[in-house]
Amino acid sequence: MPDSTERHDPSYVAFMRAKIEIARAELAAGKGIPAEEVEREFAALRKEVAAKIKRNADGEADSL
Repeated sequence: MPDSTERHDPSYVAFMRAKIEIARAELAAGKGIPAEEVEREFAALRKEVAAKIKRNADGEADSL
């Protein structure tokens, strides 16, 4: 993350504004992923990793 000096640099501000506009255009074009879908996917991944950690803690061999 840039420090406070970099965040106020006009070129950095312009860069970030351009990234935001691109992201907004992509969302408007339907290229985004709904937050609910992202949350479902990561909830499943967290559950899978938690199960693997538990298995490893119980002495079973499994790779993360």
